[in-house]
Amino acid sequence: MEFNGNTLKIKNRIYAIDNIKNVEYSEKMIRFVIITIPLMFLFAPIFFFYTNIFMIILYILLFGLSFVKIKLYSIFIDNTYQAAFSTTDESDFIAYKKELTYHMENRQHNIVKSKKIKDIKSIEISESAEEYKIRKRKEAFNKNLKKQEEIYKNKYQEVKQEDIKTTDTEEKKESKPRMSNKKKKEKGDDYEKKVAGYYKLDGYDIYLNGIKKDRLDGGIDVICKKDDEVILIQCKNWNHTTGRKITHTHIKEFHSNCIKYIDQENLDKTNVKLKYIVPNIKVFKACAINIFRDDYYNCRYEILEF
Repeated sequence: MEFNGNTLKIKNRIYAIDNIKNVEYSEKMIRFVIITIPLMFLFAPIFFFYTNIFMIILYILLFGLSFVKIKLYSIFIDNTYQAAFSTTDESDFIAYKKELTYHMENRQHNIVKSKKIKDIKSIEISESAEEYKIRKRKEAFNKNLKKQEEIYKNKYQEVKQEDIKTTDTEEKKESKPRMSNKKKKEKGDDYEKKVAGYYKLDGYDIYLNGIKKDRLDGGIDVICKKDDEVILIQCKNWNHTTGRKITHTHIKEFHSNCIKYIDQENLDKTNVKLKYIVPNIKVFKACAINIFRDDYYNCRYEILEF
């Protein structure tokens, strides 16, 4: 059994994974008595007329073989009566079953992958493959985000009406409402959920560490896992117009927190990526950008508007 992209090869037959409708697995016990008893009757006349040591040994072997039984593992594709694959090795069967299940569950992801190869021709020269991948993920996510955006807009309008407690002169100077700590927390949580959903669409298992542990999150807001890859994310939904900026100190503090988490979980550093996700690049100071450019311990930033 061999997998090659979107195809599955078993013996001399090739299946298109996207066209497979149904896969069934069976475990069947086979006993050799079905074969040995007819053979013993077949050799009975020969044994009767030509009894010798070889015939006695043959009969003993056939008699012993009648008690032997083996387990046969089979895989049936698309309701066919003939097994596409059979083996007596349980470990091989489990491995092939696991891999076939994985390919069947991710067939839609494979279709998207093939479409990306066709769409790559339309990428502008100035856009890298990584930027193209990020843009496509954003487009896919934003299509499913309309309801969430409407809820957030309504919530923000309520905050605007409730939390503005300034005088007439202050209201003229203020371009945006001041938010209470509770509302800021809700706004930050909404952003973390968006980031988590963004990576979930790309096939990652996500854990909302910041929301579930609050102040005890260890400086890591979202944890994403896929196969052996782990992404540790810090989300900062800051508004750059307020003058509040992310400095190199914030980046180093985040890196330090990630190193502690990696050591605690006994993770392989080569499989772990660190990401700082913000809604606008202007929220970074130049010293923070320099750390990203210098490849500071595999730490990167990503822009996700909100």
